[in-house]
Amino acid sequence: MKQGRFIVLEGLDGSGKSTAAELLKQKLTQPGAPEPFLTREPSDGPIGRLIRQALTKEITLDPKTFTLLFAADRFEHVQNEIMPALKEGRDVLCDRYYFSNLAYQGDVAPMDTILGFNSLARTAITPDVVIFIDTPPEECMRRIHSGRDAEELFERIDKLKSVQALYKEAFDRLQDEEHVVCIDGTLTPEEIISEMMQYLQK
Repeated sequence: MKQGRFIVLEGLDGSGKSTAAELLKQKLTQPGAPEPFLTREPSDGPIGRLIRQALTKEITLDPKTFTLLFAADRFEHVQNEIMPALKEGRDVLCDRYYFSNLAYQGDVAPMDTILGFNSLARTAITPDVVIFIDTPPEECMRRIHSGRDAEELFERIDKLKSVQALYKEAFDRLQDEEHVVCIDGTLTPEEIISEMMQYLQK
């Protein structure tokens, strides 16, 4: 059986990335073909649940602990969910992967260190394509405030600006190793999906 494609979606909080992932799954679902597998990071596993408690400020973790936990959760996610789905011939759509670790924790530890933490996951599998939904931080904050009352840990304009810069630094750093596609996040959801499909059909 032909292995599925590993498609990663990245972007700032509020970028529209999660909505795009849902719509892309619908677009890729075809009669008679294996159903695409939509997943996310942090995962729904035990380490991922601990991370989500910290993100929603239920518990407090040292920023360096956060960095390690994301990498540990990622390896578990690869082994327990991503690889099995790919082997079944399913396309895997992953809402965040190690680029998020580089961008969101890049002000806590050097990029080389974070890449080292993620070496087990990166050795196991790298994405066929990383799609970055590039949305201005100000627009992301507007969407966050219009969508819910409480902000999560990283949902501040200064943090989002830092994360955006670190994403671009990571993309430049790994341009020879990764296939990254940037899409304008201010487009309509339909336009974003149309651009994604153009790249995936090449």
